[in-house]
Amino acid sequence: MENSDLNHSISAQFVQPEVRQTSTSSEAISPVSAPYILAQYAKGKRTFTRVVFRAGQIKVVAPNLEQADFAGACLMDVGLTSSNLEKANFNSAKLNRADLSATNLSKANLNKANLNKANLSRADLSGACLIGADLSGANLSAANLTRANLTNADLSNADLSRAVFDQTIMPDGTLMTS
Repeated sequence: MENSDLNHSISAQFVQPEVRQTSTSSEAISPVSAPYILAQYAKGKRTFTRVVFRAGQIKVVAPNLEQADFAGACLMDVGLTSSNLEKANFNSAKLNRADLSATNLSKANLNKANLNKANLSRADLSGACLIGADLSGANLSAANLTRANLTNADLSNADLSRAVFDQTIMPDGTLMTS
């Protein structure tokens, strides 16, 4: 599949992103484009740890990034509306102000993720692990939190209107059932 076909098939719109893959060594950080990440995913790559998006925003509508690994990634202000991120790993990722509305995050690992002021309205977070996640000021209206684990998560000032809690482990460790 050609890159233009890939972008068309997922209805992607990229707004001047600068993406960098960081390294633990002393080597220089090299830029990585968002279309490159999607093309690598299409080829079977699933690990994108330590990716940093800067100097612009990425807006992607409905990509399939199931089981992708974004552990420790800096994805602030990213737009992944209506995406399939089922079983994705966002452990310790920075997703401040990210637009994840109507996104499938079922069974995703969001432990210690920073989702401060993120838009998770209508998101499917069923079975997601959000232990120690910062959801302060997040929009979780109409989100499905069935069987999610919110132990020690910060929900201060979060919009939880119409959110579904069924067999959900709440921040204080109690089980909420509908």
